[in-house]
Amino acid sequence: MAVLLSLLLLSCAVFFSLPEPSGLDRGLRAAEAPGLPAPQGWAAFQDPKLGATLYYPANWFVPTGLKNGVYHFKSLNDEAHLILKSQLDELRTGAAATITTFKETPEAALISKIDSGDNWYELSGTNSEGLNRYTRVVYSCKERVVTEMTLLYPAAAAAAYAPVIKKMKRRFQSSFGTETPVRECS
Repeated sequence: MAVLLSLLLLSCAVFFSLPEPSGLDRGLRAAEAPGLPAPQGWAAFQDPKLGATLYYPANWFVPTGLKNGVYHFKSLNDEAHLILKSQLDELRTGAAATITTFKETPEAALISKIDSGDNWYELSGTNSEGLNRYTRVVYSCKERVVTEMTLLYPAAAAAAYAPVIKKMKRRFQSSFGTETPVRECS
């Protein structure tokens, strides 16, 4: 009993000696999930505004910059392009409504497969230039933050890109950036 009481007192002493986090830090700590380490030979890119993290093979792609709020990556091997886009959706449209709207566009005819869940959807098919297309869209912060990853690649290289897409898809994640609505992410 004395040992148990000593352990309890020691635990309380350690707890009360920890510095008090600020209100913002406390909210972030409660909502943050630990980031995944980058796979060997891969790089991580994080959107500083809304915090989305994209892992990509560093020996295949190089970042080429930000244009109209979209981060672009160019392939070092072929005509492939990788795109990362994050935005706030004040209307909280969500995956199901977005898919319904998308199906009514001319671009939908180029999509061969749509998969979805509660807070995400994926499109597979081609684009108007004949490149294969894979898009994954994730909704976070109670559907206020919409993050999209799109990979466009030559059809002839589909077998080579299949394992890359699988790994990118598993590691694609939302997080916190300078403009993330933190209260809605906890």
